Amino acid sequence: MDQANAVLAAYKFTNAYRASDRVSQYLIRRVIYRDDFTENSSRSIFPYSVVQAIQQDWDLGLLEQTLGAITFDEYVLRPLDEILTKAMRAGCRIYSAAYIMPPGSSAFGRTAKHQNHLLLLERMMADHLPERLAQTRSMQEGFEKLRAYPTIGDFLAYQFITDVNYSEITKLQRDGFCCAGAWCA
Repeated sequence: MDQANAVLAAYKFTNAYRASDRVSQYLIRRVIYRDDFTENSSRSIFPYSVVQAIQQDWDLGLLEQTLGAITFDEYVLRPLDEILTKAMRAGCRIYSAAYIMPPGSSAFGRTAKHQNHLLLLERMMADHLPERLAQTRSMQEGFEKLRAYPTIGDFLAYQFITDVNYSEITKLQRDGFCCAGAWCA
């Protein structure tokens, strides 16, 4: 094995192009361009985008089989919490190490990380964040709206606005603003 292949075999790397990321591909293929989201509305797409981005290993198909579509208008925290708690007790992993979400305990007061994240999504929805993002004129402005939420740091805010921008919720120019994260050089 040559030296380059040895390095690639020994270490993990992220995708250089965001759209090639596993979570972004899931959002693009299975959420943003879903046939039943014919209007590509923010009220349908946003909850899926945030849930998938926060909890990269949650099986949205499993959640939909149990609950039906996860929509803004019908979002209910308790059934999602029950399904995820049951999955965790059965030994299923609902978080990956793709990027680490802070647990949010200090902001939302729950001991289970996923419960705090569900409460975060609930707060975003109560604040009409998708509609506010639809009014956004720049990636930086969208980033700042997301960054204002507890547990959302610079890296996650930029990842979220980038993922949301793949949809029709926003049509922001990707030039001129970047927040690459602490480990980028």
